[in-house]
Amino acid sequence: MADSLDVNFVLSDIESDSEDVKPGTKRKQRSSSGSRPAAPGAQAGKPARAAKPAAVAKKGQPPAKRLRFDKASDLSTKPAAEQAEGVWLRLKAELQQQFTDMELGGLSLHASQIADTSASFGLPREDANLVQFIKEAIPTWDVDLRQMSAKARKKLSKHKSDGQDGGMKALPRVVIVCSSGQRCVDVIRLLAPFKDMSPIAKLFSKHFKVSEQVDFLNKNDSRICVGTPNRLEKLASEGALDFSRVQVVIFDMKVDATGRSIFEIAEVRKDLASFFRTTLSKNLIADQTPAAKGSAATSALTDLLGSVFETPAGTGNAKLALF
Repeated sequence: MADSLDVNFVLSDIESDSEDVKPGTKRKQRSSSGSRPAAPGAQAGKPARAAKPAAVAKKGQPPAKRLRFDKASDLSTKPAAEQAEGVWLRLKAELQQQFTDMELGGLSLHASQIADTSASFGLPREDANLVQFIKEAIPTWDVDLRQMSAKARKKLSKHKSDGQDGGMKALPRVVIVCSSGQRCVDVIRLLAPFKDMSPIAKLFSKHFKVSEQVDFLNKNDSRICVGTPNRLEKLASEGALDFSRVQVVIFDMKVDATGRSIFEIAEVRKDLASFFRTTLSKNLIADQTPAAKGSAATSALTDLLGSVFETPAGTGNAKLALF
């Protein structure tokens, strides 16, 4: 499967139904006299029934405001604190459509969980610089991105209960999250310099079944995985993908032909928020800022909510990066 992907083929991604643009409806025209048409059921000579007033906010509550964001693609060059806030506000807005604040528990994203390359990485966030960006994010890349020998892997797999045919579930160091299968293919082409160090896992739905990807991950020491949020979450839930040794998760911020990034495509943003809640948040490093520790009571409450609603604070090794 590692070599089954022809680098020259092009995938034709189909937008989801939820992304179709609905044609506008024509506004009703007024009569030539300029007055509005009579309301249904109104009798001649009698005033029409007054229209029902628009819904207003409850007393004492400000009217709900719809969040408006700048282009998400601009976040990648911001300082870590602004990246964390920008990403979290977008994910939270999506998650709050499905969960209450109590159900989300202590789920959040903090500046210390961002791989801050805004100052150290001076190159533009362009495709040609992705390899250099990964090297910047993982200073020991020459060791960490090199797969184990077959002998060492087979020996280690004997101690793994989930191994199959001498294999074990993948323990990647880099996970790149893309908006579509076609974008995954483009990114994999860019990672050619790493190909001889480790087979790159192609984790998206186009042309690949989950069972095929599970088999590939069990048999290959893939240090770099490239996929869509929905498929990454699925494989993690299947137990085929272990995030415990991931050092950096990169959100690919490349915009598509319509100018939308991974945060601006509605269906993908929904998948990304779910992936963050169920998988990524649990494998980010714990927030290191002093203010995050708070009081013992606050910390205990956060841990309790996290355990009840399955959204514990980060306990892994990964940091999030935007490219």
